[in-house]
Amino acid sequence: MSESSILAAYAAETGYEDIDAKTIQMTKKSLLDALGVTLAASGLIQCCKAFVDLAIESGGKKESTIFGYGEKVSLTISISKSYRDRLRTMAAKQNLHDPDQLTSASTIAREIISEYLDRIERLEASFKEPTSEAEQRAEPGQDQLPEAAAEN
Repeated sequence: MSESSILAAYAAETGYEDIDAKTIQMTKKSLLDALGVTLAASGLIQCCKAFVDLAIESGGKKESTIFGYGEKVSLTISISKSYRDRLRTMAAKQNLHDPDQLTSASTIAREIISEYLDRIERLEASFKEPTSEAEQRAEPGQDQLPEAAAEN
């Protein structure tokens, strides 16, 4: 009997009551995480278009439909090995730091992307239009000149 067959038989014979509470909780979190990632990448959020374009341009076997778009793409998006290795290393370090919190390379990637998108959002918010007449006349960074420059 192969290792895969042994593992499959074990899984098939395992009942819900045989699974410990910590594993059940972690599985629920993983499923919710997958659902959240799916919905976020579905096109419901405008910034996800870039990721859809990446998946389409990535090529490969057209085997999976992007929710909300109808485009068929490969199940895997090709990123360089060095990036994959870096994400795996970051996940491994996180798992060593907190063994009770299972972290994967895809979770790390999601966190990096979310942080990056938050930065973009804050940057866009900083480009708000001036509201007062004084703000409209002032040039950024020119409201306080050094004394030597002010004398000239």
